Amino acid sequence: MRILGILLLSGFFAAGGFAFGELFRQRYKDTKFLLSLCIHLSREISYSGKNLKSCFSSYPDSKRAECLAFFQKREFEHAFKGLHIERSLKEELLLFFRTLGSGDKEQEEQRCRRMIALLEQEESKLCSGIKEQIRVARTVGVCIGGVLLLLLL
Repeated sequence: MRILGILLLSGFFAAGGFAFGELFRQRYKDTKFLLSLCIHLSREISYSGKNLKSCFSSYPDSKRAECLAFFQKREFEHAFKGLHIERSLKEELLLFFRTLGSGDKEQEEQRCRRMIALLEQEESKLCSGIKEQIRVARTVGVCIGGVLLLLLL
């Protein structure tokens, strides 16, 4: 029974390292999703003249349908609950989406450009170290699990 507990404990830490690695990957994917969404909204606002609800509904990502449904209903807090992004970036995005649609076309385009620049900066920051962060998280988890296994056996 003791050996089983030790194996489970060390397996838990190893799996935790892989889970943290996936959180880093998901954060990068969510940032890319929001960047492409803002680029799409900027194009729709600039060229089509559609209302915001139809701009969100015309976004071509079917994997994020639930999140896009919250965006269409203007329930941005619920939409961001399912996304893994930094708190400061989340606050900036909430402010951006809440004020979206309240100004004229030039103001909307300017807001979109600012948000796109911010998201591109965040995406490049995440892109530069994503593979290393995933590798480190996995390695640390496996090492901690291995050390516990060696110490407790």
